Amino acid sequence: MAYGLVGALALVACNQLFSIEEPPPSESGNTVGPTTLGGANGGSGGNASITQTETTDNGGSGGSDPDGTPTSSSGGSEGNNTSDGGMSNTGGDTSTESMSSTRGANSTGGETSTGGTSTTDTTSTTDTTSTTDTTSTTDTTSTTDTTSMGGASSDTTTAVTVTTGVVDPPGPCEGEDLRGPKLIEIPAGTGIIGTGLEEDNAWPVINPDFDVFCIDETEVTVDQYQACVNADACEAPIDDIPGQCPEDSVRPGNHPVGCIDWERAHAYCAWAGKRLPNEKEWEYAARGEEGRPYPWGDDVPAEGLLNWDDIVGSTTPVKSYEDGATPEGVYDMAGNVWEWTESTWCSDYSEAPEECDSSVHVPRGGSFVSIDQFVNPAYRDGDNTPDERFGFRCAFGDGEVE
Repeated sequence: MAYGLVGALALVACNQLFSIEEPPPSESGNTVGPTTLGGANGGSGGNASITQTETTDNGGSGGSDPDGTPTSSSGGSEGNNTSDGGMSNTGGDTSTESMSSTRGANSTGGETSTGGTSTTDTTSTTDTTSTTDTTSTTDTTSTTDTTSMGGASSDTTTAVTVTTGVVDPPGPCEGEDLRGPKLIEIPAGTGIIGTGLEEDNAWPVINPDFDVFCIDETEVTVDQYQACVNADACEAPIDDIPGQCPEDSVRPGNHPVGCIDWERAHAYCAWAGKRLPNEKEWEYAARGEEGRPYPWGDDVPAEGLLNWDDIVGSTTPVKSYEDGATPEGVYDMAGNVWEWTESTWCSDYSEAPEECDSSVHVPRGGSFVSIDQFVNPAYRDGDNTPDERFGFRCAFGDGEVE
């Protein structure tokens, strides 16, 4: 057995950190913490010294993952100190809460001598599948070889994140290039359409089915319609009806636009990325699946609920009647201005579409001069001479089930 001074072995491990930041709705990223020969993941390495009679190997201290994940480490030395060239076997086991599997460092077996070789293989593999609104898959594939002073070498496998994601489809009221009023979601359901009264032109009562669709929160305003005119996508409001269009005074920009015929309303909705609602969709949005008598509920028309019966004498700004909105949050579906629908005129709901008058379209909801009967959301009107009382709102989505 030979005696001599053996040079100290110093090992430096690679500390590599990879992280991926993804945009909302979810973020995923995996990192592998630094690894030191003889120590726990993220901890400091052990100290090794050799004298003529004794070999001492102390385990490395524990540490933590780079993101602060607690790490438990056992880095103690196995067995007793061994003199006269005996074996010293040190290898700390490491477990982390991030599901990393780490194989501890293994020192060389039989004897330790100057220029000896120490090899450390540390492999960290993280496979993460995150399922929320986005699916993300992460794999680790990078290997680094490092050679330290005295001939020691280490191989460390570190994580490189490759992420693929599937973005959620847009919601029912979301779409590209939508313009005009905010859209309100109308839940799918079965409607109660009509009153059964001939004087309302709303008979017989029918029960069509509706997919979820969206309708404008308010009537289209003067300013919103003017944006379409400025874009050369809409004609200006009608201006050749004496005493009415143009009006005696300019209507403010936050009032519903008036002097609109069906063709102008149809053109605006197309420019806004939307469409006109058909009359059944319009009524379903106003009355809900329960068939409310009025947009707000059971109470008869009264001040504070709507602009009607020439009480104000003109239109009012949209959203002026908070208490008159539907439970879903749609405003002014009774009074203010008549609102065009896509539907053509049928005398009642028993007529087939081909029997309807294709030259006449149906407005709904009454205006600022309408009496109680006409602000009933089930009332259907075949008198559609477009004047200052006529405006519209748009819809979006599937709507009525054919």
